[in-house]
Amino acid sequence: LLADHPSIYAFTRSHDGTDLLVVVNVSGDAAQAVVPDGAAWAASEVLVASAADGVVPGTVAADGTVALGPWEARVHRIRR
Repeated sequence: LLADHPSIYAFTRSHDGTDLLVVVNVSGDAAQAVVPDGAAWAASEVLVASAADGVVPGTVAADGTVALGPWEARVHRIRR
C-alpha cells in the first residue's frame, strides 16, 4: 500500500467479509503514514501488536494516519 514509504511496509488481505491491514515499521525510529481507506480502518480492531509491555497499541486515525513506534507491527481487522 505504501510503496514509496522509506520505513513502513503495509498490505491488506481480504476473505469472506473480513479485511486485515498489516502495518510494520522496519526502522529504529518512530514513523507515520496515511493508509488508503483510512475512515474504514479507523474503526478497526487491533488483533496483533508488537508494542512494548505496558504500551497500548495505537489505532488508525480518522484520516488514515498510522503512527508506529520503532520496529512496531500491528494487524487490524474490520468485518464488512
